[in-house]
Amino acid sequence: MVLETAPGNSDFDRRPLFAPSWADRLMSAIERLPGPAWIPYLAATLILVGLAIWSDRFVDPAQLPVPTAYAAIVVFYPLALMHYLDGVARTALHRFKPALSLPEGEVERLAYELTTMPSRMALLVSMLGAGFLLFGVTESPEEIIGPPGMPLPLQILGFAASMFAFASTALLFFHTIRQLRLVSDIHARASTINLLQPQPLHAFSALTMRTGVALVLFSYYILAVGSGASPSPVTIGLIAINLTLSIGLFTLPLYGMHTRLLAEKERLMREVGERIEIIFASLHQALERPEAGPIDALNKGLSGLLVEKQLIAEAPTWPWAPGTLRVFGGSVLFPIALLLLSRALERWFGP
Repeated sequence: MVLETAPGNSDFDRRPLFAPSWADRLMSAIERLPGPAWIPYLAATLILVGLAIWSDRFVDPAQLPVPTAYAAIVVFYPLALMHYLDGVARTALHRFKPALSLPEGEVERLAYELTTMPSRMALLVSMLGAGFLLFGVTESPEEIIGPPGMPLPLQILGFAASMFAFASTALLFFHTIRQLRLVSDIHARASTINLLQPQPLHAFSALTMRTGVALVLFSYYILAVGSGASPSPVTIGLIAINLTLSIGLFTLPLYGMHTRLLAEKERLMREVGERIEIIFASLHQALERPEAGPIDALNKGLSGLLVEKQLIAEAPTWPWAPGTLRVFGGSVLFPIALLLLSRALERWFGP
């Protein structure tokens, strides 16, 4: 837990910056369990899917637009994704530390803010998400509570699972927006921008890439389950929106660092250009002399400066490691390729 410094005291006291949210407390409890953190999520999902498959036996299949298990698979996905992204964020901040000139306590404070949501705001967002579920119950109770033939205990369990899913999904969007905004703030505090050694500056691209891919694949799954085998124009439009959202989540938090790298590149190019101009002026003066020695030294210096200029010109200004953009593009565009392929097959071979 990150601690604040008491006034007039160089030591850290024991006051947290803000109280953690219910989701953070739950994730902390899961983290303290023996074994990898993904095991409790997988076990809970398998139990819920098993109950969902069992519950479908009590109703007429015609009453179920899709099997209940399809929804049960993603009930714990938002919480598990937040847990995973917090781990990625902590690793990214550790790798970004060389670009920060901050004391260790300040870095700990940034880590706490980056991976912890304020309790009150998180509770409000969760209540808003649950409110959408309650609205859905009034409009279509069968989809939330279950068909009339389903036993009451299973209806209650299904409603509780839906309530948790809606609340945690709303919290996931809040978590994402807040975390990626903090990435932009951390980038703005970087004091060391080295265009030729950019590895620390690439650290948070892993977080933005995985956030964008995870959210857009989550949306693809929901759209695929809810829309059936033949995508409608509305479904295709929603996929386009999700693609745009994914690209925004990947690029916008990195844009501030991109502008700083671009400014650093322009500064270095300007400086090397000025040195080349000086070399050229000296070279012109040396050509007017009979001695060849200075000309050789100037030519060597000019060659070195031209190599430096080429390296600077080829240095990328987007803060992501080689291959990151390819992985991101492939992950996001692959489902779209499958959609287009299915539409083509449907047109060629019919239903």
